[in-house]
Amino acid sequence: MIDTVVDAPNVQSIIFDEHTGSYLVSVLAAMKSETGTVGFIGGMDVPLIHKFYCGYARGAKAANPDIKLIENYTGTTPAARNDPVTAGELAKAGVDAGADVIFAAAGSSGLGVLQAMKDAGKFSIGVDSNQNYLQPGSVLTSMVKRSRQCGQDRADRSCRRCHLQARPHHYGSGRRRRRLLRR
Repeated sequence: MIDTVVDAPNVQSIIFDEHTGSYLVSVLAAMKSETGTVGFIGGMDVPLIHKFYCGYARGAKAANPDIKLIENYTGTTPAARNDPVTAGELAKAGVDAGADVIFAAAGSSGLGVLQAMKDAGKFSIGVDSNQNYLQPGSVLTSMVKRSRQCGQDRADRSCRRCHLQARPHHYGSGRRRRRLLRR
């Protein structure tokens, strides 16, 4: 299971430190911002996405203690992860409020943020994969967890040991994570 812990003898759980990657991209956002205002648009308003925001807020404040943060979510149901129209409208409202960089941790909804920021001549930050190809020149960076590589790592380790380690496996910005990123 990815992004959740299941306590069962035949399940490996993979969890991430979303807040550390979000911290790093927000430092970049705060440094790039000319208005002193950055935004965050999450998909579904749930604890996992709050972890992204908490890291983002802390990093932005570390880079610029006076920075203004705008936080929004596209909804509270699973449909919120696939609502680029609402996400785009939230991004436009963020730009109107002064945000010149917005981080979209919103699944497919984030496509609306990337488009709105490109249309406004501002910057966005993508998530889960390098999203620069979607809106070249306006995606400042992307926060990438590399969950596929982490899942493959767990499968490879289980095969080599011929047994499943049914416990949570934690991936973050530490040593194990750096080794995976070099592959």
